[in-house]
Amino acid sequence: MAVPWSSQAPYPKHHFSQLFEETARRLPDKPGLIDIDETPYTFGALWQAARKTARFLQDEARIAKGETVAIYAPNSPQYAVALHGALLAGAKVTTLNPLYKEREVEHQLDDADAVAVFAAKALLPTIEAVRPHLPNVRRVYEIEDVFSLVEGSRAAPDPVEIDPVRDIAVLPYSSGTTGLPKGVMLSHYNLTSNIRQMRATGLVDEDSVLLAFLPFYHIYGLMVLLNATLAQAATCLVMPRFDPDRTLHFIEKYKVSGFFVVPPALLALSHHPKLDQHDLSSLRYILSGAAPLPLEVAELGAQRFRKPVVQGYGMTETSPLANCTPLGAPKKGSVGPAVPDTLEKIVDLDTGEELPAGGVGELLISGPQVMQGYWKAPEATAETIRPDGWLRSGDISRMDEDGYL
Repeated sequence: MAVPWSSQAPYPKHHFSQLFEETARRLPDKPGLIDIDETPYTFGALWQAARKTARFLQDEARIAKGETVAIYAPNSPQYAVALHGALLAGAKVTTLNPLYKEREVEHQLDDADAVAVFAAKALLPTIEAVRPHLPNVRRVYEIEDVFSLVEGSRAAPDPVEIDPVRDIAVLPYSSGTTGLPKGVMLSHYNLTSNIRQMRATGLVDEDSVLLAFLPFYHIYGLMVLLNATLAQAATCLVMPRFDPDRTLHFIEKYKVSGFFVVPPALLALSHHPKLDQHDLSSLRYILSGAAPLPLEVAELGAQRFRKPVVQGYGMTETSPLANCTPLGAPKKGSVGPAVPDTLEKIVDLDTGEELPAGGVGELLISGPQVMQGYWKAPEATAETIRPDGWLRSGDISRMDEDGYL
């Protein structure tokens, strides 16, 4: 069985935000992100706001290359502005779960060496409670106010030279295979490569309409929804949280085409009493990720939505996409073959020797999307990335003769 996508190599080495810039220059007036109140934000407006945010951070917060800016907020179009504004200023960005409480917020901001924070207004009391223990945090901004906050800033940030391969763009936190959450160092090159790999699967293109209730703080929402939209010139409806009724309303009203879910959301929607009252014919597919999809949930979803339900697989450590089911050639229970230019093998849990097709063992991954390592954790990095460069996933897997995982 031939995989329908081909190599995307060589992978360009440039600033991650360049993909967003190319979209904004080509289609400045196209709505890119639509907020929960159905207010559209064009690519041009978002890009200009990101550039002004970068200049504001350089001038007002004195952000220097390599420093860390944190985002602690639910999904919104302003999230994209804060993210790319920080990147254009030369910073790296760490993203926090908006459900985190004081202890978890303090740990991540301290461990990531955050110097500035974009926080939702409702979460400011949490930030203020831990700020006395965080002497490195120089500035805290309300993310809802980012457009007005930077209005007076000059449009052009001071250019910052980056090394796309070595310089970290985002620092999300993951439990990894063992232990406490650790910062995952993803470079500009890692992220740009994974967008290119995602593009080859055909899941998201310029005609796509997406819906994002998956959180942007998590690598799945951050890359597969938010940044795929910005890079691919798609349109995305941005929801701060999962709301089944509004989800179905948006799918019908805006003709959502690509629907990315996690298993609990698919299960909830499949049991929704008013599902059949909505016109969901615009959907091309439903793709589930972030957790194993039980076969009975996949079959129920396919039956209720009357659309193909497929799986993808990835990790924060792989930026995240590593595997994707081809829409025209799904296999039950599989997350599909590896995305372009990604090597995978299954190795014996005891010996580390590669197993033949059908063997059950640990999945190892190699590709341009594999992380640089764990932040401030050389021992954990050495345990996860082998000397030969292969990433140990920690996941027990099986690969068939067609390369489907």
